Amino acid sequence: MIRFLILLACGLFATMTWDLPVLYPIKLLVVLVHEMWHGLTAMAFGGTIDQIHLGTEENGETVIYGLKSSYGFIASVSAGYLGSALAGSIMLNRGLAASMERFTLFVFTILLGYMTFLFTEFGSVAFYTGAGWTIILLISSGAGSIISRYVIIALGTIFVWYSLYDTFDFTGNINSTDAAYLSRYLIENGYPLFSGKDVISGANIISIVWTILIVLTVYYFLSSQIKEKKQVLITHSPPPQQNQEIKIPPELI
Repeated sequence: MIRFLILLACGLFATMTWDLPVLYPIKLLVVLVHEMWHGLTAMAFGGTIDQIHLGTEENGETVIYGLKSSYGFIASVSAGYLGSALAGSIMLNRGLAASMERFTLFVFTILLGYMTFLFTEFGSVAFYTGAGWTIILLISSGAGSIISRYVIIALGTIFVWYSLYDTFDFTGNINSTDAAYLSRYLIENGYPLFSGKDVISGANIISIVWTILIVLTVYYFLSSQIKEKKQVLITHSPPPQQNQEIKIPPELI
């Protein structure tokens, strides 16, 4: 129950303070992880990462070359939000299950450090963000299972929340969003569903599809934990007693 309360508290805290400076270091981490997933997916499809950039205004860019497959391009552009949601869902699954939380946090931290030291420029915002969080999370993973558990619940909640929130955050420059980049590519290459549509309409369709996939991913990883918690509560409930004899003390007769 405490773990679920922490999940809800982190989500509420992120909602209320998202635009305040208190979340700035975490938001930089979130954007860096978003860019990491672009790069990792591109590598899986044969591409090569040139460099990962991170701006002080919480904007990011992953420079990739050698990506020839159209499926690879679509998957790489989509991987920012979907990958962040996947990572967050896995973290929440392990944190709520109280199982392999230190291992999960350690693997994530090593991957963060690997991508930071290989693909960010030394002394840049991306480098300091990745290096700083790598040190913090390594210390957290070495501090014990309880600390690791609550850290991955907090991080998992933020990653999932960010993926859902930012997918439709078109308050800035719409044409610079991932959905707009993918929309433009699909329109220019004559994909049937996007034929005759403008970039913004296509971006809205893509955002809806991504949101559905994110929700399904979160549901898949969290539904099992919710069912297990319900089963535990039922198992530990005292069985109903039938035909129980009621004895009245003599002094009350």
